[in-house]
Amino acid sequence: MTSERLTIEHLERWVLSGAHWHVVEVTGARAVVQFCECTGSPVERLESNDREVIAYLQATRSDLDL
Repeated sequence: MTSERLTIEHLERWVLSGAHWHVVEVTGARAVVQFCECTGSPVERLESNDREVIAYLQATRSDLDL
């Protein structure tokens, strides 16, 4: 995983660029998201312990849920 911070804005920008993401793990304390190319190939994983991001990901498990 990179040191880049996972934010809701990052998730939205990723989809606007034509790529996809999905939740790998989400608990009350941490969320891990896999970012993939438009072809489905994995690019990177980011994680967050931000409660707002966790709540968003508990309701929306992938960009396909939007």
